[in-house]
Amino acid sequence: MEAPLSEHYLQWGAFQSIDLPGFLNSGLPGRRSCDTLKYNASIEVQESSYLYDDLEQIALSLDTNPVLDYGNLMDDPDLSVADIVQRTWARLSGSSVWLPEQRVFLMVTRVVFLGERQILQYPRASFLRGQVFDENWKHLKNYSVKWNGESLTFPLVFDIPTKYKGGDGLSYGPEDPRIILEDNVQGAEPVIIFNMADERSDWKQAMYIFRPFSGHLSILTIRDSGREDAEKNWTPIFLPSEGVKDKKSARKPNEYIHFVRSFKPLKILKCHLRCGDCDVIFEQELPENFVTQHDEDGASLSGGTNFVPFPIPRSAGVHEDLRVYVGFPRTNVGRHYRPEFVVMVSFRGSFHVAFASEALNFGSAILEPDEDNDPDDEGRILIPNSISQWDTVQDVMTMTFSANDRTVQIARIHGLLSFVRGLPQFNGLWKKNGPINGELLDLMNVLSSWLGDNVRACLVESAVNATGVT
Repeated sequence: MEAPLSEHYLQWGAFQSIDLPGFLNSGLPGRRSCDTLKYNASIEVQESSYLYDDLEQIALSLDTNPVLDYGNLMDDPDLSVADIVQRTWARLSGSSVWLPEQRVFLMVTRVVFLGERQILQYPRASFLRGQVFDENWKHLKNYSVKWNGESLTFPLVFDIPTKYKGGDGLSYGPEDPRIILEDNVQGAEPVIIFNMADERSDWKQAMYIFRPFSGHLSILTIRDSGREDAEKNWTPIFLPSEGVKDKKSARKPNEYIHFVRSFKPLKILKCHLRCGDCDVIFEQELPENFVTQHDEDGASLSGGTNFVPFPIPRSAGVHEDLRVYVGFPRTNVGRHYRPEFVVMVSFRGSFHVAFASEALNFGSAILEPDEDNDPDDEGRILIPNSISQWDTVQDVMTMTFSANDRTVQIARIHGLLSFVRGLPQFNGLWKKNGPINGELLDLMNVLSSWLGDNVRACLVESAVNATGVT
């Protein structure tokens, strides 16, 4: 019998049940319609809370930055400093991670300066703001966090070297931050990932990693590949170091971080944390006669939260090389953004999508009622930014979201651990002494990869149908 939730999680109110409809990768060959792949369950979600910051203090602390130009707004005697800040500054894309050794949440938020144009979609510059919260999400001011002899006092704006080229139409500085910490590694330093157009990438949008305590900054470069004009929405994930079999034992920090570079085709990168060099370690190959037709025009699946490891119980008796990860990427359909829950499997160098949900609104937990009822305007953007913590004892996941590029919100989800443990693959395809062994394992890997793309396509098609975009 499942233990009741602790008062720690119930102090913000009850959890409400929501459906988790989606599509299951059975690993069976052949063309499969989305209806035959459907797999439904339910989870619970708690009403979200908003996190705030002092934008006026941030603006004043950055006042000497050469990119800040308020134009004629400064000449208007009817406008106070607070009025000008309200018109020209905004914050969004809050991503956080639980630091178990310090027992605090470290939050990284994108703060944008809109300039005289005052258009959120075309900011003049972006900065990364760091805040610290206790386990009850109380903001800790003037709070110092120590790591390996280094100390940072929060809140602060991270000192990330940024080049300013000059000229109109350019947006400077780091964008779309994500923060991740390697699981079960003593002394691990958090990694902040963001994209930025800079002189170092010939003013193309490139991906960067930044270590907040050591101050190490690296631009990520895929070897033997030209840099694209806009590199963004790489989904971070830590895979265990090669040769590590005991998934629960403490280990040294990894020298590499991995990314889901794309979901179509599924492509995984391995990047060195020091030099930033990246290699493609897996790229899905699909035979032309297997690809099924889905309504995906103008839609995509990318970005979203980090992926986190799913703790496989020893009693499951699965193959020792099997790894399971969960995350919330998001679909983009025209002007609409929605999160989806995805279970991804790694097995002997191959990756595939094992389950993908339909587009999620999370009931009334995150969007306000007027936003949820107006998906074409106020409710069209709901983006998941991070899995901050997964309490696998209480089966509660804490996540951050942004709605309409204007908010930083946290929400808790109950039941995802039970949901993943209940997937039928644990009693079939993944069993160590199951019906699929020997040479058939390689065939299973291939077929699961193929069907995984069909699962992904069903996810995207369901998002297209949900928005009504034609």
